[in-house]
Amino acid sequence: MAQSGIEGYENLAKVEIGDTVRTYDPLLEIDRRLRIIARDYNPFQRINPFVQIGNVVRDITTYIRDKLKGEKETDPETPTANNYWLSEFRFGDINCLNLDGVLLKNNATKDDIVAEIEYVKPDSYLGLFLNLKEEYADYTITVTLYHPDFFPDGYSFNWDEIKDIIAEQWFPSGMEAILITISNQNNEKQVYGIKFVQNIPQIFKGVFRGSASEGGFRVEILDDNLDRTGTLVDVLYELALPYDIVINNGDTVLVIDNVIVGKIRRNMS
Repeated sequence: MAQSGIEGYENLAKVEIGDTVRTYDPLLEIDRRLRIIARDYNPFQRINPFVQIGNVVRDITTYIRDKLKGEKETDPETPTANNYWLSEFRFGDINCLNLDGVLLKNNATKDDIVAEIEYVKPDSYLGLFLNLKEEYADYTITVTLYHPDFFPDGYSFNWDEIKDIIAEQWFPSGMEAILITISNQNNEKQVYGIKFVQNIPQIFKGVFRGSASEGGFRVEILDDNLDRTGTLVDVLYELALPYDIVINNGDTVLVIDNVIVGKIRRNMS
């Protein structure tokens, strides 16, 4: 232990947690071999003021916990890039195979999708690109698109039929989610899923578009170059401004935390 490195205690044996030691006391008639199961250490005095010895009792809870841990560490079904059948799954420059949870269970639906791609503009990513690894090249790819206005329950396509068209499609363009199903003649499958999540900036410049139907106001987000993005958001309210500042439809405004806080004059933008 730590005392073996201190002057005067050089001849002490050095032991660590888990080591077996002999415990001997002739007066108490104790002569047993026990393990060191815990200790306290004082880093300033470099001593162990307390050492606990005993036998660790394994109960059924410990056994089950260790068994489950071992199964999890060796589970061949744990998703990794090595057991993906796809070599490429990409929206624009977003590599979806690097996203956590992209590989789903074989019976997965849209509600099971956890992997997310954030966007501001509805045309943020150009093209969907899929490629199978060479050993799975004869497998079938089915793409299921979910759009709240046109096919909320999903519409499925054979990849070979749409791959050239969808390579020129901007995403998300209203799409909520996409499932990719790969299957073979033995009915083995892998299912991948992505959902799109709009990320509205906390602070942005936008074009005032008047009152929103559900209350508040509607604003179209502008990008860093003050170009229109086509992304409309509803803001809660307009901060009380000086009486000489009037915001009209088409004016450029500054929004912070979902509140219009001011008007940006054209010669300032």
